[in-house]
Amino acid sequence: MAFQSVRCREISEYESLINGIPAGLYIEEVEEDSPAFSGGLHAGDCMTSLNGYTISGNHILQVRMDDLLPGQEVPVIVERLTPDGYEPLELRIIMGSR
Repeated sequence: MAFQSVRCREISEYESLINGIPAGLYIEEVEEDSPAFSGGLHAGDCMTSLNGYTISGNHILQVRMDDLLPGQEVPVIVERLTPDGYEPLELRIIMGSR
């Protein structure tokens, strides 16, 4: 699975407001040579959408991933920190086997 190789934590609306990090799943670590890494996911990204669905927590991510098939290319929206602040970026990640 593409996201088994990712360690992340939930960022609530409150934490987003206080710390200036987008709400969603903050990516803490991405294993090299994983589908997520190959698709461009970086530590420090904040995932906000998977396959058109808003991702607000780990449970929602797992529910949405259960509908995906190995080899399926999935659009993922992340907010990536740039010198001008967080900016949205669409990645295309090919799901790995489960």
